[in-house]
Amino acid sequence: YRVTVKQNQPQLHQRLNELFEQYAQQDYQVKGLRKQISKPQRSHGRTEQRFCYAIGVPPADKVFQRWPSLQSIGLLNRHSRTSDRRSAQQAK
Repeated sequence: YRVTVKQNQPQLHQRLNELFEQYAQQDYQVKGLRKQISKPQRSHGRTEQRFCYAIGVPPADKVFQRWPSLQSIGLLNRHSRTSDRRSAQQAK
């Protein structure tokens, strides 16, 4: 199963943001982190590219202990570009 974490789970949402910010500061060069980057795709006047990162749940992290069957966490970034502007969206 995949579940999108939103701000209605504030502790989990905050912890995911903290973890993936740490990974970003390390240029996503973290042991066990899997990365997949799509080729840029053009459609509807824009170019879009997706960046997906996944890693096993940190075992000693108390925030994730509320979800004992949770096996991995991930981040999906979508970057879009039109001729005059850029945008980025994130899903965790």
